[in-house]
Amino acid sequence: MYKTTEMRKKIFRWINIMGITVSVLCVIGNIITSYPAISNLKWIYLFILSFMTMKKTKKLHSSYWQLFFTLNIILIILPIGWFNGGKGNTNSTAYLFLIIIGITFLFEKKARALLLFILSLMVGALFYIEYKYPTLLMDYSEELLFRDRMIQLPLTLTAGYLLLRQFANTYIEEQHKLNLYSRRLQEANKKLESLANKDTLTDIYNRRAFDIKLRGIIRSKEQLEKEIYIILFDIDLFKEINDTHGHNAGDNVLCSVAEKFISQLSETDFFSRWGGDEFAIIYYGKQEEVISVIGLLNQKLSEIELPGKHRVTISMGITMVKESDSINEVFKRVDDGLYKSKENGRNQYTFV
Repeated sequence: MYKTTEMRKKIFRWINIMGITVSVLCVIGNIITSYPAISNLKWIYLFILSFMTMKKTKKLHSSYWQLFFTLNIILIILPIGWFNGGKGNTNSTAYLFLIIIGITFLFEKKARALLLFILSLMVGALFYIEYKYPTLLMDYSEELLFRDRMIQLPLTLTAGYLLLRQFANTYIEEQHKLNLYSRRLQEANKKLESLANKDTLTDIYNRRAFDIKLRGIIRSKEQLEKEIYIILFDIDLFKEINDTHGHNAGDNVLCSVAEKFISQLSETDFFSRWGGDEFAIIYYGKQEEVISVIGLLNQKLSEIELPGKHRVTISMGITMVKESDSINEVFKRVDDGLYKSKENGRNQYTFV
């Protein structure tokens, strides 16, 4: 709404500028062509009206002045121009198109419909009066009418072109701004989504994202189409690593585990850090493939270096998602598997 208002204010300012310019040029043209002074009345009024509304819209509510300006054009300037333009002078008809363009750009819905209705009534009344009472119109020679057309026609076409060009330029400018704001909003949304779903330390998915993913799998019954395994693991004796080598070393181990594991998983797999030293994987594949990947992951763990003889090992619990599973049932089984791996001496995996 704000952008639309700003757009209309720009267009209305251009209409005011054109009103002032056309008024001055027409008065000069009338003087050159020896048109009667009374024919300048509408142009003088238009000059004052355009100048006043252009000044007022800088300080006051612009929509009221746009309405005031348009009603003055329809109810005062158009009738004056019609009568003192002379019999057979079609220039006023040409300016009707400019008025219609202006109404279309500046107003919408009920206001636009009402103004176009008033304009139609006014034009109908003027045609009727001209037909019934032709003596009310000024009577000029064919030569004067020809000179007037030679001035008015180029002015009308130029004014129409400039008005349409200004609208097009303003629209394109606002569209560029809208596209820029849209891109910035998308980038901001991506950052927010990343903050909400990514672990800040390891830059892999967090527990929230994992739960959403697993909930979607169970809801869509994706496990009916392919085998899906949940792997839950934590780093063995991670507290000792922190106590012995410091928390920075512990953080480095977590990041190394995340980095080395993500390189061994496919794009369809889902790897997340649950918190602390616990990680979870949603793995798409058969049981023998899971065992093969676990072997590769353990090889990668051996590449992580720590001072002394300390090695990084993990204990795993693994379960396949079943047709009738709920999230709680999956979590319970995989957690039981992890507990059994630890209970049986760590550095191993247990299928449940």
